[in-house]
Amino acid sequence: MKKTVLFSILAASAVALSTPAAAQHYGGYGQRYPYEGRQLQLEQRVQRLAYNGRISRQEYRVFQRQFEHFDRLQRQYRRGGIDRWEARELDAQLDRIQRQIRQERREDRYDRRW
Repeated sequence: MKKTVLFSILAASAVALSTPAAAQHYGGYGQRYPYEGRQLQLEQRVQRLAYNGRISRQEYRVFQRQFEHFDRLQRQYRRGGIDRWEARELDAQLDRIQRQIRQERREDRYDRRW
C-alpha cells in the first residue's frame, strides 16, 4: 500500500515538474529542436510505468539520469550547431532509451504470467 502511494506521489510530482517543459515544446513543422518531442514522449512513458508500478524506483531513477545526460549532451551540441554526427548520436541515445523501456515492459509482462 505504501509503495503504491509513494509511486503515485512520485508520478504526480514528475508530471507537475514536466508540465512547464511541455508548455515550451515547439510542435509541428516549426519545431525548433526535433528531439524534444520524442524525448518528452519517452519521459511520459517512463512516468506511466513508474505510476503503474511496472518499474521500480531504482529503474525510474536510472531513466531519469539517462534523460538528464541526454539534455546535457543536446545543450552542448546546440552551442555550435548540431552536425550530422551529433544528430546521429542523439538519435542513437534516444533509441537506446526506447529499447530499454521496451525491455522493461517485456520483463513486466513475463513476470505477470507467473
